[in-house]
Amino acid sequence: MFWSHPFTGSAAGTDAFATASERRPGGTQGAPSVVYIEMEGAGGKPGCYGSGFFVTATQILTNKHVVTCSEARRGRVKLAGGQRSYPTRRIVAWPDLDVALVEAEGLTAQPLQLDTVRQLSVGDDIYVAGNPEGLEGTFTRGIVSGVRSQGGILQIDAPVSPGSSGGPVVDAYGRVVGVTVSSIREGQNLNFAIPARVLASPLKQMQQMLARVRKGSATTDADNRASIPGPPHAPPAANTATLSPARRTWEANHDWADFVSGVVGDSIVKDELKALLDSGLDIDATDRSGRTALHLAAILGQQPLERKICGEKRDININRSGSVMTSSRCSIQRRPMRLLS
Repeated sequence: MFWSHPFTGSAAGTDAFATASERRPGGTQGAPSVVYIEMEGAGGKPGCYGSGFFVTATQILTNKHVVTCSEARRGRVKLAGGQRSYPTRRIVAWPDLDVALVEAEGLTAQPLQLDTVRQLSVGDDIYVAGNPEGLEGTFTRGIVSGVRSQGGILQIDAPVSPGSSGGPVVDAYGRVVGVTVSSIREGQNLNFAIPARVLASPLKQMQQMLARVRKGSATTDADNRASIPGPPHAPPAANTATLSPARRTWEANHDWADFVSGVVGDSIVKDELKALLDSGLDIDATDRSGRTALHLAAILGQQPLERKICGEKRDININRSGSVMTSSRCSIQRRPMRLLS
């Protein structure tokens, strides 16, 4: 099950970083850069909330599902444990990953360093900062308990709760190695984070988008792929001119990621994927990375897409060691998951 955390009232800020910073350098480096994000709901009332952190002096990285939880797309941001809040000014989101950039009017802070090179291993120490259940400035400790095969999604055992979404996962020196995103409802401390090493290109392109927004040459529609530059595709071969646009994209790049949302738990089956299947492409086709659409849907917990794929072809069989999903002729059984904002 996936859900955004509704606002149920403010909680007093805590100074959890203080004691942690006495033992680990990550605490003092991370605390001043973590923010509490509260989005506006129906009738201008508080809607839902989550976490985020500064990646530049003025730009805050968070989860897409934190800032798109209501149609208003307006909210307020404040430093975790702080008193003053600032209205959001600009918001852009990456269409194929659960991340977004936010600028708040007049709010600046020291940015955290994003480590986009390091590949974490099982057993590595990590620390999570955020606002679980609205308890601002909470700092917890854990380890990397697994690295999922698709996209390198980090499984962590550091305690997180609704409201933690978008918070930084840092190493002992305050370097950001991931962004908290979701958890499995059943079980204990089965939590997940987007690894920082996949964020370099999306972050750069969202920053370019923000620059265009400032100049008035683009919109901030978080769901409009055309408004956010993406990686270039090779031009289609000459003999693809008569194919549909979706099929031409496939023939040019052979990448299911062009058609499967990268947002964990997304409930929307993309129109591009429907068009691609309508063009006659075999649903069992593997892309240039050896993946099928069902592989991506399974690892990202996109159950509506799994049902769509299984409805297209009922003889799909998957056997993947260590996966959170098991399948036999597309009879899928999965533990329910949840987003944490």
